[in-house]
Amino acid sequence: MGKKGMRLSELFKDLEVGGTPADDMEIKGITKDSRKVEEGYLFFLTASNLRYLKDAERRGASAFVSASPIDVNRPCILVKDVEACFGRVASAFYGRPSERLTIIGVTGTNGKTTTTFLLESIFERAGRKVGVIGTIEYRYAGVRLKPPNTTPGVDMLQALLSDMVQSGVEVVVMEVSSHGLDQRRVEGVEFDCAIFTNITHDHLDYHVTEEAYREAKRLLFHYYLKRSRKKRKFAVLNLDDPWVEYFVPPSIECYFFSISKRANAFLERLEESLEATEICMVLGGERITLRSSLIGGPNVQNILCACLCASLFGVDKDALKEGVEQLSSVPGRLERLKKDKGIHVFVDYAHKPGALKNDL
Repeated sequence: MGKKGMRLSELFKDLEVGGTPADDMEIKGITKDSRKVEEGYLFFLTASNLRYLKDAERRGASAFVSASPIDVNRPCILVKDVEACFGRVASAFYGRPSERLTIIGVTGTNGKTTTTFLLESIFERAGRKVGVIGTIEYRYAGVRLKPPNTTPGVDMLQALLSDMVQSGVEVVVMEVSSHGLDQRRVEGVEFDCAIFTNITHDHLDYHVTEEAYREAKRLLFHYYLKRSRKKRKFAVLNLDDPWVEYFVPPSIECYFFSISKRANAFLERLEESLEATEICMVLGGERITLRSSLIGGPNVQNILCACLCASLFGVDKDALKEGVEQLSSVPGRLERLKKDKGIHVFVDYAHKPGALKNDL
């Protein structure tokens, strides 16, 4: 994920800044973590890392970005919003990779991981090269990385996307967490599609209130998707969730899936067992019948969601069906263990009341 340096003027092109240094120096790296600073780096100052200013200067930062004047013997670029600037500059530094990829962001309380696995399987079946960013791992083109977070930080995310472009990836499916949204880790990412799976309550240790948690999730649709520079962009949403209207972005194409109502993709017939789930769905007025190893009501929603989303990117009926059917399990998501003596054993990551209730 190496990157050649760039001139300051290139990095800040089209951005509103003040105090730009007369010396159009070459920047060799960007960060807001003082521990990563090396000679030639551009350091972004925020309220949370201001105390590390001198550490960044001592390590060799060539210039700083700040929302207010600072006491350093290096050039300082003033901006109104450091976090937004960090994302845009990181995107420029790594060659604006999201503009050359199809980016699908998946958010919600439950179902994010399974939906990304389903989309990966479907797109691969359709002959497209896929990258996945999520809770279990970051993977693409034979690369498998252990994730420090579900949604990586701004600089790591842009570096990943850049490496995916260089590796021939065409479609990126990424889980977008509430932490990632609240901390603005996806600044500078141009989304093609945003998916809403469902919303209950989670991460109240961080967000404190359910309202703040919902508002963080909503940013994907009402801020990031809305601001995306992609020519065509749309949202895919769960019509069965009571909060769905809250997430619907204005003036954006929206498509809906449902297991109980008429929608762009809806369930017509369902047969369930501990061995498999047989589904007949209606997608764009056409019936699709398939058999999946994924069991449980939530996975029916995940399958409808993934099929609807992929179909909007031109994936045909056969690839949808085969993509779903070839996915045997998702690690830690009602994952079936090899059984002995007729006993069914599943491993599930359910740690929230709603998720546990769905499993049972």
